[in-house]
Amino acid sequence: MTLGEKIKIARSGAGLSQEQLAEKMGISRSAVAKWEVNNGMPDIDNLKMLSNLLGVTVDHLINDSENFEKATIKEEIDLSIYEGSKRDKKDAVVREKYPSAMIHALIAKRKLQKGEKATGELLGMHTDAPFGTAEFYRDLQNADNQYYLVVQQGKQFLVCVTSEFIISSELAINQYGKKFEIGNIKFTKCTYKVRERHKKGGNSMRKINSVMWGTALIAVGVIFALNALNITDVTLFFDGWWTLFIIVPCVIGLFTEREKIGNIVGILIGVFLLLCCQDILSFSFAWKLLVPAIIVIIGLKMIFAGLFGNKANEIFAKIKANGGETKTGCAIFSGQDINYDGQVFEGAEFSAIFGGIECNLKKSIIEKDCAIKIEAIFGGIDIFVPDNINVKVTSNCIFGGISNKTPVRKDVPTLYITGTCVFGGVDIK
Repeated sequence: MTLGEKIKIARSGAGLSQEQLAEKMGISRSAVAKWEVNNGMPDIDNLKMLSNLLGVTVDHLINDSENFEKATIKEEIDLSIYEGSKRDKKDAVVREKYPSAMIHALIAKRKLQKGEKATGELLGMHTDAPFGTAEFYRDLQNADNQYYLVVQQGKQFLVCVTSEFIISSELAINQYGKKFEIGNIKFTKCTYKVRERHKKGGNSMRKINSVMWGTALIAVGVIFALNALNITDVTLFFDGWWTLFIIVPCVIGLFTEREKIGNIVGILIGVFLLLCCQDILSFSFAWKLLVPAIIVIIGLKMIFAGLFGNKANEIFAKIKANGGETKTGCAIFSGQDINYDGQVFEGAEFSAIFGGIECNLKKSIIEKDCAIKIEAIFGGIDIFVPDNINVKVTSNCIFGGISNKTPVRKDVPTLYITGTCVFGGVDIK
């Protein structure tokens, strides 16, 4: 284990953020961040201060052979109370233990035996349960077991589920690649992740969407049947019937989608067109009213976004007040790849105008709420975020949109993304 990794683990164990540790030491937070990613090394005076503040010896920090003494968590389970296949049952066990975490299923393969020392150095445990590394290592070698990499609040756990137990161990070194090794076991992340059973709003919104579309289709089918039996004489193909293909999806979208402004604009357009087809309004008059109405709605949204709950602006103001600088990226008729591996991230501003930006935050250092301002005009922005943050989006979209594919997570830093999309898109993964 490197010096930087030991400092990071000890700091987390002491309950200190990088900013708090830096303040106690009278140094900058960036200095602490560099130590933890091995881009710099503290001098002897700082090593002594780290020892006192973090409750570890200087020998521990600089001696490769010394490690933290922790233990494995091993709990009994009963697979019979779960439904589905054996794999589904084990997935359910892990999800129940870690309800808000990101969980990757793993494929495990043996490699040539190289001893158990690597396992003892890599694994770190949290409780005083009487199960040591050697027993956990032996459990890994059972081919009937299922393995998972659990990511929760910036920590990673290697979890083994047997027919009788769930065995969990925190990794002292986080694993970000698709493949990694522990002892003589090679692990590969599966292409699927164990699904969140309680993802906020996700399942209920999908159910509402299905129910509303199902109800609409049933109603149309019933009317056709009653007309065919000469029970009713309902005319479905009235003047302007095609506007329903604009109105109905937008009405459903108001209840099932995060972004409302586009659906409101769609409803307005559909209703105006329907009224024109019914000769209630003339097309020229409707067009004169429609454009101002859309502009007013977008303006009102921008005003309310600016006055209420625009956390991103608050974060940027705080960064400026503290003398910090936000990162920037701009792509005009071009493409740009931005990587923040090992860097402290607080905020950034990205503009893609007839161009594209790819921002990778997977291995960046995020310890508190941060923000990104985006502007996508006939362009696209892809943002890859780490598993230990929550993402909240507020946007003004005109014939464009923001897709947030990340799950809702609690008790973790939040990344606030705000901005404007005009014939452009932003994808958050």
